Amino acid sequence: MAIRPKLLIATWLHWASSARLAAELTAAGADVAVVCPASHPIRSVTGLLEQHRYGILTPRRSLMRAIDRSMPDLVIAGDDIALRHLRSLSSDARPEIAALLERSFGPPESLDIVASRSRFSAAARAAGLDVPEGGEVTSGADLEAWLRRFGAPAYLKIDGSFGGEGVTLLRDAADGPEAFAAMHRPPRLLDAALQAVTSRVFSKAFAWLGRTRSVVSVQASVVGQPGNCCAFAWRGEVLGVVSVAVTRTLHPNGVATLVRPVDSPAMHDAAVRIARELKLSGFFGLDFILEPSGRAWVLELNGRPTPICHFALGAGRDPVAALVSRLSGAQTERRVAFPTDATVALFPHYLHRLDSVAGDLVDRPDGQPALVRAFARHGTAWGGCKQASTRTVMAREPPERSSGGLSPAR
Repeated sequence: MAIRPKLLIATWLHWASSARLAAELTAAGADVAVVCPASHPIRSVTGLLEQHRYGILTPRRSLMRAIDRSMPDLVIAGDDIALRHLRSLSSDARPEIAALLERSFGPPESLDIVASRSRFSAAARAAGLDVPEGGEVTSGADLEAWLRRFGAPAYLKIDGSFGGEGVTLLRDAADGPEAFAAMHRPPRLLDAALQAVTSRVFSKAFAWLGRTRSVVSVQASVVGQPGNCCAFAWRGEVLGVVSVAVTRTLHPNGVATLVRPVDSPAMHDAAVRIARELKLSGFFGLDFILEPSGRAWVLELNGRPTPICHFALGAGRDPVAALVSRLSGAQTERRVAFPTDATVALFPHYLHRLDSVAGDLVDRPDGQPALVRAFARHGTAWGGCKQASTRTVMAREPPERSSGGLSPAR
């Protein structure tokens, strides 16, 4: 007899991906509880079992209380901030909660690797994957030495950044020292205040108060088309993975608005190897640059669901069905949502005319009118919809920026 798995989604940022995932998991036969801020759009999802408050001043206490009250089989981090909070619990939580978090995400040491761009790149190389040259840089002189060896263009990236932020393209090696100094120094008070007000995230505020410098890494640029995969793994074994090529983004290095589902053996193999190397459990996403030959360069890892995590593309290509099947003990199958190589406009971006969807398929949350209304009502304030410029960006232009992490990373 099948068992209805009970899942707890913890989500801090007002992203659409956690709400879409909650809706699809519920439809697939799971009982879904959420812990989120009072204004989060996930509360609009029809069919949720429980809703718990994620306190802005007491995030750890909120998570502990939600876990104690819901007693889930698995915890899912809906965004990078929630993952950071859950990671901090694993070091001093009660044994039963520590065991739940390890079952949900993998060993604590693996989460430490996920949090570091340079350590993840080293792990990906150890797994035998193609990774652009790069590593952590600690000074302007260190960066200059790297650029003399590998040249520009290259990307500077800050650990702990997400959603396309904290990434700078170096088109010329001469710009390296100045760019490194700007990224390495403690954040400005204005930037810290803006982050706190717009996202209720205080990492920059704490860094400003403590005069903490950012950890910066450099990565060589690779020419090709951005791609992304999202997988569900169980104790190091990938059970379902979906892959897409990114056709269009809101702005350079930013969130994708149009994607094309693909059957990529290279991306699938990379997910399998990374999960095995780090003994991962739960949802995770990988960003790539895809060459026409099929070669896939691994850029970085997102240790949580990405916006394509709910895609149902058939047997072995459905992370939601893989999760429910594994925890329920019964095979779960879902209708194929999109054919391979179709162009899909992602929710909620198509709601705000941020991209042309004429002739494209639409990632519409079926049976969730309240969720659609919530994102339509709040315009570009929710879901990572706000544009940095007046137009969307074709992901193939210009090619030298393609290793900056363009992906459905929200």
